[in-house]
Amino acid sequence: MKYTIAAVALVAAVAAGFIMWIAADMAPRTEFVPYAEPPQAAEPDYLRAVYSPLHFRPAIETATDVQCLACHREVLEDKVRAASPALQRGLQVNIVLQGDRAAFYRVYQRGDEHQIALVLLNKGDATAGYSIGALLQAGRWRSALDGGTQDVPDNGALRADVPAHGVQVFLLDAPVTQPELKAALDKAMAGARRPH
Repeated sequence: MKYTIAAVALVAAVAAGFIMWIAADMAPRTEFVPYAEPPQAAEPDYLRAVYSPLHFRPAIETATDVQCLACHREVLEDKVRAASPALQRGLQVNIVLQGDRAAFYRVYQRGDEHQIALVLLNKGDATAGYSIGALLQAGRWRSALDGGTQDVPDNGALRADVPAHGVQVFLLDAPVTQPELKAALDKAMAGARRPH
């Protein structure tokens, strides 16, 4: 009988140890992190956007602003916005917001990073000519879309044609020195700091 009790105790101990070993193996481990590929963002397809059926008759004649902006956003947002600190994080100063036209600055000044973006929007059905002199700082402005440049003298104007339902963005990589623009930024910053 003594041997039987010892054998049962031994089997029970082995079974308990086996169960604990399996349970411990099934418990989550903090040191184990399964590798999974992070989801990749869909890369904008420039040619697909350029040759979209929306850009040709008859679809273009009935395309809504939402459809047009979605198509252009696919091409522009990721590349132009990602490359511009002013567009990402800049303070906005409006110049023109009326009808189908909008023009505004986005200005980013922090540490050694300085950029002024001039954004021109045209929601109209025809190309719109812009001549912006208000608050414009002299310097070499670069188109964020095609890389072309315009040298603007003091008290000069930047001129651009913006296609129907289109956008143009010009960048100046320089600290703000234009007095009226500085004053507008100070006013915008004061408004941003006011408690609501």
